[in-house]
Amino acid sequence: MANKQTTKPADKKTNETFDGFISALAKLGAQPGASNMLSQAGYQTGRKYSQQELEAAYRGSWIVGAIIDMVAEDMTREGIEITGLDPDKAAVMQTALIKLKIWKALNDGTKWGRLYGGAAGVVQVDGADLAKPLDKKRIASGGLKGITIYDRYQIQPIPLRIIEDGPQMGLPSFYQIVSGGNKEVHHSRVLRFIGLELPWTQMEAESFWGASVLERMWDRLLTFDTATFSSANLMNLAYIRNINLDGFREVMAMGGKPQENMQAMWAYNALMQSTYGISIIDAKDTFNTHSYSFAGLSDMLVQHGQQLCGAAGISATRMFGMSPAGMNATGESDTRNYYDTIKRLQENRLRDHIQVILECLHQSLFGKPLPAEVSFAFVPLWQMSQTEKATITGQTTTAIVQAVDAGLIPAHVGMAELKQAGETTGVFSNITQEMIDEAEAENTPPPVTGADLIIEG
Repeated sequence: MANKQTTKPADKKTNETFDGFISALAKLGAQPGASNMLSQAGYQTGRKYSQQELEAAYRGSWIVGAIIDMVAEDMTREGIEITGLDPDKAAVMQTALIKLKIWKALNDGTKWGRLYGGAAGVVQVDGADLAKPLDKKRIASGGLKGITIYDRYQIQPIPLRIIEDGPQMGLPSFYQIVSGGNKEVHHSRVLRFIGLELPWTQMEAESFWGASVLERMWDRLLTFDTATFSSANLMNLAYIRNINLDGFREVMAMGGKPQENMQAMWAYNALMQSTYGISIIDAKDTFNTHSYSFAGLSDMLVQHGQQLCGAAGISATRMFGMSPAGMNATGESDTRNYYDTIKRLQENRLRDHIQVILECLHQSLFGKPLPAEVSFAFVPLWQMSQTEKATITGQTTTAIVQAVDAGLIPAHVGMAELKQAGETTGVFSNITQEMIDEAEAENTPPPVTGADLIIEG
């Protein structure tokens, strides 16, 4: 019988491979073999901050409050433009969005989602059973009552009941409102607000919510506040007076009456200093002053502030409300980059929510489903000046009119182009699809019939 050959398991450490530059002799590189301080550095999963810690930071630190509030307010402050709908109806819907406090609800949901990592808005329909799916076509006249916002500690997903298909597959199909009645809510009535998106396993560990936006920047918050308070403490040491007193050690060692006399002398000296600015000392004593230089301190604080702005995704001009320094510095590029970030967040985090709200609102106001051709766009935060709008409007109108006059495009196409350009400039916004259709019908020749075909011999 042949001997059974056993294979020794390979040493896990010897099978480890690392990519990247390393020089063991010079102790350079970030790999373990480099044996330097950098090679011993790494990352670990950040700890989860409790509700009390997050609320303490939000209430106690103005910078934390600004990070949470600014982005949410900028995402909701300008509203939307509704297109593809009769202007009068669009105006009614815009007014209803304000009266039902929809924008405030979206603002609050975004805030608490950023702070706690998760929040939910529940669509409130008069007389509806929250546990049943939302049927928008069955909303009665005036049935939409608004959106109620709950943070992640007030409403909890029911993890055992999962959506099996669709865009939200894998997410809970029901939620439970734990603050007031323990009501179950169907997921179609829930608008989810997330702080930081997490990988799936991490999201499951967070009860199907995300993480607070403060988690990744917690160390930057601590360093910023430490640098700020440390620099404030330095102000107490900015000017120090030092007196070399002859025989001071001996007098303190003696104690008793000699020490009391010395303390009385210096109390009198402090009175003279504060009243007359005079210090009276013995001829053998010496008096010196030391002032602290704050050179470079402002640069250090600026660097800490910039790191915090980068972690928060907010421009320095928006975060601190300060004009940028330097020759020809306007802060325009920083502001545009920040507004682009807000635009991305609006599209990713709010578009689906607003679409559901508009569908419910149209049914509630007009008793009909929202037409498929109706759409909306977020009003840009970067607004053009009146001069810029007038210039663009004039150039665009001239080009379109010339194309129509030259016969390059028909009149109804020119009207459609003007309407599309009006989404940017705000001009020609009252051109409706009906007007365009009427112009197209006027320019379309009638169909040829058999009676029109006359053959001449």
